Amino acid sequence: MKIQEDADLITISKLNTMKTNLLPLYGPCNFFNHIFFLLHKSAISLYVPYQIAFQDYPSVVSVAFDTYLDIVFFIDIILTFNRPIHDANLRIITDRKVIALKYLATYFIFDLLSCFPFSYFKMASEHLPRSKDDLHNLLTGNFNSVPRFYKLMLIIKILRIRGIIQHLTIVLKKTSLRIQIQSIIITGLQLAFVVNLFGCLWRAGSGMNLYSNKSWLRSAGLLDATEF
Repeated sequence: MKIQEDADLITISKLNTMKTNLLPLYGPCNFFNHIFFLLHKSAISLYVPYQIAFQDYPSVVSVAFDTYLDIVFFIDIILTFNRPIHDANLRIITDRKVIALKYLATYFIFDLLSCFPFSYFKMASEHLPRSKDDLHNLLTGNFNSVPRFYKLMLIIKILRIRGIIQHLTIVLKKTSLRIQIQSIIITGLQLAFVVNLFGCLWRAGSGMNLYSNKSWLRSAGLLDATEF
């Protein structure tokens, strides 16, 4: 296993001369990668909770945006197999076999599943007849007949935002902001995400049993109210 010295001690020139054909951990390309995925993961942190809470029937625009994100993060899956990783001692590992096994044993299945076009099948099945067999509905892609399952599968897409704090930290380090201000920004955004996520999950949970008298939306007379 080709393990280099501590990441903080590796220079850009040394990393570029390593015969690994892996993606660089430093330099302009890597910084662009952090900005690119910071923007996309930030969009997901707002968009997916909204989908879970309020989007019962995705529009064509929504499906197109979902498809774009699915393509982006499917490419990211491929890139992950080509990125050096750190071990427990923060040393860089460039052995492709170790990188692949580590990824396959952790987030690969979730990342692959999150790229499934759930919203497309939801929209495409809007007018399909519903079977009493939910397993049949699921296997035939009739997601309109299994709305609870559809909502649960959308939650998996939230896992895409892992690493967003690392992206944000690296981008903020390139600014002239004091470290205290950077910490406040990171903490504030984390808090905002958690509050938004749990609020949307609470709203979605009420819809799991929407027509029951025990639903707070029904008892409060908000069944036909809009989200705004």
